[in-house]
Amino acid sequence: MWSCAIDVREHAGHEGLRDGDQVVFHFTDKDSFRKITSLEDPQLFASMKRDDSDFGYGCYATMKAPHDWKSKSHTLLNNYWPDANTIQSLRGKPWRKGEILEDFVKGKVGQYVNKNYYGKADYCIPLIVDRQVAKNVMKEDADAPAMPNGYSA
Repeated sequence: MWSCAIDVREHAGHEGLRDGDQVVFHFTDKDSFRKITSLEDPQLFASMKRDDSDFGYGCYATMKAPHDWKSKSHTLLNNYWPDANTIQSLRGKPWRKGEILEDFVKGKVGQYVNKNYYGKADYCIPLIVDRQVAKNVMKEDADAPAMPNGYSA
């Protein structure tokens, strides 16, 4: 995947491999894929113009490659997990620690995500990121851009 990946490390202010650099995977729809991979005017950080994420501005990606997911529905649910109020209204009960993604894929929450985000995992773009600026939002605070130019991967 390294040879096909878009290298976004230049936004962190360095070139060349460093310890901790890694490939992550950005799932998107057809239109966004074309915009991002266009040689004329690539727009990888176009999503940063909207504040529609729980984790702030940035380009969101996962360490799991397309072949690591059980299905596209699993990928969508991981990427577009509904807020607590939506889960409560769909299920009649909140998410509880210990419940796993599989518990939601075929239920009302999975149906909601598939309906509202259909096509958003049809394409995948591998990205090479600098570990110094990439944030694991499950473990790290990501409420501010980490890159010198204001971007966050």
